[in-house]
Amino acid sequence: MEERTNTLELRDYAAFFKRRKWHIIVPLVIIMLVVATVAYGLPAMYRSSATILVEQQDIPQDLVRSTVTSYAAERIESIRHRVMTREVLMDIVERHDLFPEERAAGRVDDVVQRMRQSMLVEPVAFDVVDPRSGRQVRATIAFNVHFDARDPVKAQLVANDLAQLFLSENTRLRTQKADETANFLAAEATRLREEIAELEEKLTAYKEENRGLLPELMNVNVGMLERVERDIQNLDQRILTLTERKMYLESQLGTLNPHSQDTPQARLYALQSQYLTYSAVYGQDHPDMARMKREIDVLQKEVGSIDEGLAAQQRIMQAQAQLQELRNRYSDEHPDVARLRREIASLEERAAAEPQQGRRTPPPNNPAYINVNNELESVNLNLRAAEQQRAQLEERLEQYETRVASMPRIEQEGQQLKRDYENATAKYREIRQKQAQAEVAGQLERESRAERFVLIEEPRVPGTPERPNRLGILFLGTALSFAGGLGWASAAEYFNRVVRGARSVIGIFGAPPLAAIPYIPTVADRQRSRRRRLMMVAGGVLLAVVILMLLHGMGVLEPVWTQSGEAQG
Repeated sequence: MEERTNTLELRDYAAFFKRRKWHIIVPLVIIMLVVATVAYGLPAMYRSSATILVEQQDIPQDLVRSTVTSYAAERIESIRHRVMTREVLMDIVERHDLFPEERAAGRVDDVVQRMRQSMLVEPVAFDVVDPRSGRQVRATIAFNVHFDARDPVKAQLVANDLAQLFLSENTRLRTQKADETANFLAAEATRLREEIAELEEKLTAYKEENRGLLPELMNVNVGMLERVERDIQNLDQRILTLTERKMYLESQLGTLNPHSQDTPQARLYALQSQYLTYSAVYGQDHPDMARMKREIDVLQKEVGSIDEGLAAQQRIMQAQAQLQELRNRYSDEHPDVARLRREIASLEERAAAEPQQGRRTPPPNNPAYINVNNELESVNLNLRAAEQQRAQLEERLEQYETRVASMPRIEQEGQQLKRDYENATAKYREIRQKQAQAEVAGQLERESRAERFVLIEEPRVPGTPERPNRLGILFLGTALSFAGGLGWASAAEYFNRVVRGARSVIGIFGAPPLAAIPYIPTVADRQRSRRRRLMMVAGGVLLAVVILMLLHGMGVLEPVWTQSGEAQG
């Protein structure tokens, strides 16, 4: 019994709809009116589109490589930002007289913002296999440029301008980048050429400054050093031989008398020398001294007067020759050496005491003495020449030793200069090669034979609006209006606690009523019911006004008012 009482039957739903029909109809009608106003009041927006293909370069990249290496998606995004600048957009707006109200009001920022919202760049990308890496990548092969406007003709014109901007800007940017690359490489080539010229001057100065010290002359310098050392050794041996020969000749010369004893003059010179020698030992009264004096007087009468000084000089020369011979055999402390030194000193004192005028050294006339003396002079000349030659060889030896010692440092400096020169030359060749490639790539860009944008589908005048979707709005509004009416009626039924029929009595008391007395409405009830319906209508109208105000606040109805104002104007 209780289960049957709590189960709603079809007549209960019918009674609910009959009882709450105004709760359903009023919101449904109001919401439908609002939705219809919005659906048919929104202005039609037309979209014109252009399709641009990213076409690869005609010549294979293995032959001519482009200087622009960025991906197509990056270039499209870069160009989009350039196209969407304030200056470019305002130029398009003024050219096609777009958004006149905002421009008249001076709202430039709003105009630029609406232009950016009205245009759309949509890349077309596919998964392709990179032939170089063999991996699957996402490649942009084309892109669409859309523009939305209320006027279909203006939509087509603006879309065409935007497409042409993308084409021209891409060509300009690629050509500019190619030219900038070529100019940079040309400047770098000029800098390297100047650097190479400077290094060449340094190398030339290095070779001039280090003439004879260059690394390639190392073997020559070492050979010359060894040759000079051998020459010095040979010369030392010759000097030693000449020195020994000189000593021998000097000793032999000391044993020879410069003057021959066969002539009276020679005997006179000999007696005078002997007289001078004895005079250093004996007095004038000695018998030997007197005898020699008489012989000297006789010979002087025979050959004439002979200078005593000449005899003394001759004796000094003989004594010095004998002293040299004794020194070669004995030390300076030997008695004979000491005696001969005292004799020479005494002879030199006597010779100094004699008058100097007319004194002359008698020329030797002994042939043996003359021959030995000539040979000694020749040996002395050869010895002096050998010593001079050895001094020259010593200088040359020092010069070559300095060369060989300094060659590693000079070689290091030269290698550094050569490395710098070779590196600069290699860089210059590389830069020149890249410069030639950049010039070819620039010509490729200027002739539009590199990767480029091609307009494959021009924008057309659209025949149907892109938005709004009026049928969709109406369908959604209808569903919303039914939901609103049912929701309002259900809420009113839920909050109404009136007991209706035997079911409600059984549900409350658990027992059926004894009798049912129908409700008889009074005049006051009818008036109250009428007032309630009026309040419902007023509430619905108020709800519609509130909804319209909310839509206006969100900017949904702004195009409606704009279009209405244009129609009235």
